[in-house]
Amino acid sequence: MIERINIEKLNMKGCQYIQVYLPEGYYSSSRNFDVIYMHDGHNLFDINTSAFGMVWGIDKILGKREKEKKKTYIIIGIECPSMERYSIYSPWNCSFKNDYSVSLYDNLGGKGKEYAEWIIEKLIPMVENRYRTSNQRYMAGSSMGGITTLYTGITYSNIFKGIGLFSPAIWFSKPEMIEFVKSFTKMNASIYLDIGCKETSNEDIKNFKEIYLEDAREMKELLVQKELKNMKYFEDSEGQHNELFWSKRFNYFLDFIETL
Repeated sequence: MIERINIEKLNMKGCQYIQVYLPEGYYSSSRNFDVIYMHDGHNLFDINTSAFGMVWGIDKILGKREKEKKKTYIIIGIECPSMERYSIYSPWNCSFKNDYSVSLYDNLGGKGKEYAEWIIEKLIPMVENRYRTSNQRYMAGSSMGGITTLYTGITYSNIFKGIGLFSPAIWFSKPEMIEFVKSFTKMNASIYLDIGCKETSNEDIKNFKEIYLEDAREMKELLVQKELKNMKYFEDSEGQHNELFWSKRFNYFLDFIETL
């Protein structure tokens, strides 16, 4: 079951709705469920709200797992379908420079700290007041959503038991993100990180495939040094930068968090 809820009263620019997946039988049971908070919620379930005509199909993935008697979850998909996502998904302004980026990415970013605080202080309390949730929370996101997941999951590692980074757009503010991760001598976090070997989010930037892959590998090596509780890294040899490939890898993330 999927519910779409207006959250304008929570006052976060760009985030007017959340899409909520509830496991089958939710309303006929009394049990509490673990929750996964996901960014780009408009691309998770409903083709009518998707930005690129593709969805993860999270409801189908979890529905199949339920039939296999595996663990299931409440999913909170936070919609942000506009260019505002570039600003609220990064705590730092865009520092990526090439000829094309001057007009597209300049002056974006810098609101990620505010967004993370909003999730902790307003969204999570609203969700936990409205639904039967356990105290086990997770977060996942792709591309720019991977950046805000990494920042939020590390900053609030006491809130989230594990996080999933799908094809993170580290390039957007790489020097700042690297310094942020380096600033932690030890992290109380469990992290799933993946990347496709054929990724690009902009065909006009000719070396984007190499940038995505090399940045993910560099971040993996940096995280390994941080004595994480648990970590899984995966490279998809055929992986491209879209919802269909993230959907194929979502079960890997679920398998990972179910070992924590």
